[in-house]
Amino acid sequence: MSLMEPEDGRRVSDLARLLAAAVQRSEASAPRGQRPDGLEQPAAEAPPNTAPARRRTGTILVVDDDRAVREMLAELLRYRGYTVETAGNGRNAFEYLRDHPQPSLIVVDLMMPVMNGWVFINELREDFSFATIPVIILSGIDELEKRAAPFNVFFLTKPIQHSVLLAIVECYCAP
Repeated sequence: MSLMEPEDGRRVSDLARLLAAAVQRSEASAPRGQRPDGLEQPAAEAPPNTAPARRRTGTILVVDDDRAVREMLAELLRYRGYTVETAGNGRNAFEYLRDHPQPSLIVVDLMMPVMNGWVFINELREDFSFATIPVIILSGIDELEKRAAPFNVFFLTKPIQHSVLLAIVECYCAP
């Protein structure tokens, strides 16, 4: 779901809350035993619904190979009171996930070496212990909306607007 600055005077945070509520309704209406990405899974193994109605607390994991971008995002989020950890690629992010408590949210770039964002998100969604972690994709690639749709994630096209990112993060996470 892409967000642009609203033209009708609504605040960005209001739009992010509306989008989060739409995701919640979408997840609630999905048939039991079906993953958010539409693939079938046994009902007994279905992960619990983590709709944004209840904000999570904990760490935000920022995954980006560009150190300057990674640190800028981490500092922006820390300034707002969030605990942030970083990883330089998908493989490092999985190492973090296996060794630490589950993060509240993952912010991930797509174009990275070693393990790119697409592979990372796909593997994340296939692992039931991580499948319900909310994800925000940050990327400058073309047709991002169409390509991100199967993964049930928010996405922002680079260059991102900090106010929009923070509004989405606020929907999912409490500092």
